[in-house]
Amino acid sequence: QLLRMKISRCAGLTIVFIDSMRIVETKRLTIREANISDDDFFLNLMNSKGWLKFIGDRHIRKTADARAYILSLTEHYRNHSYGLFVVCDKKTAQPIGINGFLQRDYLKFPDLGFAFLPTIEGKGYGYESSMALLNYAKNDKFFSHVQAITIEQNERSKKLLSKLGFTYHEIIRPKDEALLLYSIQL
Repeated sequence: QLLRMKISRCAGLTIVFIDSMRIVETKRLTIREANISDDDFFLNLMNSKGWLKFIGDRHIRKTADARAYILSLTEHYRNHSYGLFVVCDKKTAQPIGINGFLQRDYLKFPDLGFAFLPTIEGKGYGYESSMALLNYAKNDKFFSHVQAITIEQNERSKKLLSKLGFTYHEIIRPKDEALLLYSIQL
């Protein structure tokens, strides 16, 4: 069971408490599964300038859209036992980004994907969370290889992938979009 829920009824209101499964922790971060209470965070992240420029518009305009996206992530957890996770600042418990693995139909191996709020970019959270998740996948023997994709213009992602030990392979064109393909053996 990916999400643990407790339902409480008081004064005619139904309150649902959701506890996300923690995946891994680092010195500064907690990485956990997404849950419905992350809706405002996803709404902000997915409409940030960097997301729209480098990942693309996912048409997440209101809370209901963000919740539907979160439900798609929980479905991915159920189908693959991994997915995109929420990265939280350990001190504040506030979400600051997402990081994790997606199985894309045009890739042979899971794809490492990450995105962070603009206010925290450049502080090493992408590297820290990616290394933690790659080590988690390696130690638990989830998969032997991981791939990653980005666009040519995304210099930060290319630099991070290189720092993580990924090797550039080629340009692929799923859905008529040129993507740089990287991979790493775990």
